[in-house]
Amino acid sequence: AGADAASAAAAPGPRLTLHLQDDTSVSVPFSAEGAARMSAAVSDFVAMFKKKMAAEKPRKWEDFEYSGSQGETSIELFANPNAYATIFDVKLFLTVKCGSQIKVTSEVPLSGLQADLEAFSA
Repeated sequence: AGADAASAAAAPGPRLTLHLQDDTSVSVPFSAEGAARMSAAVSDFVAMFKKKMAAEKPRKWEDFEYSGSQGETSIELFANPNAYATIFDVKLFLTVKCGSQIKVTSEVPLSGLQADLEAFSA
């Protein structure tokens, strides 16, 4: 059963490449539907952040959290909008898990995540 699981894990399919810090990236199997859901969540966050920047009175904004999974791959995003003055400064905490063996956590710029999702969907 081990060989079957290994060959299934290596099955070709679309791979989402996420660029982390410096020259590090991680590529994981992902579907167009999963990428569309994550893109929609990020777009909602951007819209909320634009409201924050336009707000005349400061207030505490809710944290942004996203979690999506597909097969053995799960991706989680987290950002505290109160920690950033402009949308260009925003960084998200990204966690990618592949099965129970591999977990990668990094801070990624919002603009980089958006570019990775656009490149995957192109």
